[in-house]
Amino acid sequence: MENHLGYEKHSLEGSNTGNSRNGYCKKRIKTKFGQTELKIPRDRNGEFEPKIIKKYETATNQLEEQM
Repeated sequence: MENHLGYEKHSLEGSNTGNSRNGYCKKRIKTKFGQTELKIPRDRNGEFEPKIIKKYETATNQLEEQM
């Protein structure tokens, strides 16, 4: 999220920028080891795109190999 927004968490640089952190979304994914829940960070404008588990993706068997 720091790379996406351009400032560290709790930094004053992010004040009044128009886009800031907006908590997390819960996401359940299915892997070959079972179901797990992730917390995906989000921004106010909804422009953040997760890299490992994409938006709307609910199942992956490649996650174990990536780790």
